[in-house]
Amino acid sequence: FLSWGEDGTLRLWGAAGEERAVLRGHESSVNGALLLPDDAGFLSWGGDGTVRIWEKSGQLRNLWLSPCGSVTHVEPYGKWDHYLIVFGGHVGIIHLAFSG
Repeated sequence: FLSWGEDGTLRLWGAAGEERAVLRGHESSVNGALLLPDDAGFLSWGGDGTVRIWEKSGQLRNLWLSPCGSVTHVEPYGKWDHYLIVFGGHVGIIHLAFSG
């Protein structure tokens, strides 16, 4: 399981409800997160204007920086590596690279 909050952290939880990891990286509130296809990891986005790509182990893999402030919404768009992003009053479609 995955949770996030205003303290800028994400938390990974085990099936029995135990906290497995606290992920730090966002400089302000985390506004949301979603699982990637094929159990490849997950995305998070937040008030610091970033979309972060995490491996399922909790290791930060990559990030995208908004040119216009806070990222308020992300959802898959078309192909598995394209995402609709709402940031700073704008809407865009971006391709996020998951490879090393």
